[in-house]
Amino acid sequence: MDAYIERHAKMRKKTWRKDEQRFDLYIPRQWRSRPAASISRGEIVDLHVAITRRGAIDPARRRRGGAAYEANRTIEVLRKMFNLARIWEFTGFEDGTKQNPAEGIARNKEVKRKRFLRPEEWAALVGAIDAEANLMGRAVIWLLLLTGMRKSELVSAKWVWIDWNAAMIRLPDTKSGEEQIVPLSGAAMAILQAVPKTEGNPHIFAGEKKSQHLIGLDKIWYRVRDATTLKLWANDPKLAVFIKRLTRELGRRPRIAEIQAAAEADGIEVRPGLLDFRLHDLRRSVGSWMAQAGTDLQVIRDGLRHANISTTLIYARLGADPARQAMEEHGRRVMERSGKAGPAEVVDFPEAAG
Repeated sequence: MDAYIERHAKMRKKTWRKDEQRFDLYIPRQWRSRPAASISRGEIVDLHVAITRRGAIDPARRRRGGAAYEANRTIEVLRKMFNLARIWEFTGFEDGTKQNPAEGIARNKEVKRKRFLRPEEWAALVGAIDAEANLMGRAVIWLLLLTGMRKSELVSAKWVWIDWNAAMIRLPDTKSGEEQIVPLSGAAMAILQAVPKTEGNPHIFAGEKKSQHLIGLDKIWYRVRDATTLKLWANDPKLAVFIKRLTRELGRRPRIAEIQAAAEADGIEVRPGLLDFRLHDLRRSVGSWMAQAGTDLQVIRDGLRHANISTTLIYARLGADPARQAMEEHGRRVMERSGKAGPAEVVDFPEAAG
């Protein structure tokens, strides 16, 4: 496993840390001291089942992508690892006759996510974003809404990648492995101009440590997501009365889990709000809004930089530089829907003054 990470994953995969995390989370410790050829297909089948069941009862793992997904991805990593063990002629694989024990294992059925931000959720989300105390996190979430960029691309972006004159960000190292260009609307440019620079740190969104970019964005998003959910629940008259009563009983504001548990006990239906909404769903929402506005699918593909048109086709039912024009129009609609006066008032960053 260590050889796979060092010889292959770190050299070939931008997502190698996810492979490492899956090994740490799911692979039995005793496997690391065993010869690769001693691990049987039956053990891997049992591992696949165990990960599936473990994730099914663990809410944290459901948030990170689902039990079915995690189990399948882990088996795929193991399959690749054993294929490489044959190429590298590890003990037991020298003659090439040893079969890959991770081959032919039935995968869990995966349901593709189709979660988009709904119109009735918009105002609550905007309020929660603007109320978030973390300046950098607030700016990142706004830019995810405005650009449709991937979270990893945006948080790791550097100041030198911005072409202010051309209103674009050049991404030298993307998921596809090629340089890509992200057009920036006036609203997105305004946010970037308002983000304060940290001396000695090349990243737009600086972290607490020197030369490190912002980390922990998921925690920031969970705060925004939970605040949005509470606002949506407060807008439901029946649920609002229930929450007020629960608040009096507890003598404090109830937590989301407490509201859900108490409501279930009283037979009151509580919708998930934004609890089922992930950061990456913001990117999907950008594509859906463009499609609903009548933007050509090829233009959406260019704007979101999909490698395959099939990824863009999910939006088909919804709805000078065409990609830039589409992004500019999208930025304008985002600001109008948010009740913002214009690009200069996109986000208030008092810390950036002077």
